[in-house]
Amino acid sequence: MSEASKNEYPQSFTVKIPKGREQEFYAKQKASGQSRNAYVMEACFGDTRHRPGEYKFLGQILAKCGLLAHALRNLSQQSDEELLGLVSECLEEFRIIRTTIMQRFGRKS
Repeated sequence: MSEASKNEYPQSFTVKIPKGREQEFYAKQKASGQSRNAYVMEACFGDTRHRPGEYKFLGQILAKCGLLAHALRNLSQQSDEELLGLVSECLEEFRIIRTTIMQRFGRKS
């Protein structure tokens, strides 16, 4: 095998979208924020976008969110109603972040 042929992609192929479902496909692909190729690859092979450093980074974010949530829970023991509302909103945001990250890890939160 020559050096040039080692770096070439395999022959491409065509996927035909069923008639009447083209707009659905393009809308889903656009909403994903991915190229058509990346969207199809993920649909066929699962989540292919993770890089090794991503798991470590997401784990660090998850740990920091836990520390911040703990600090906010301590603040929530204050009697000030405005503070309680703010803390509740922040805790809800952390819950959403945690759920999203856990889903990226393929785990239930």
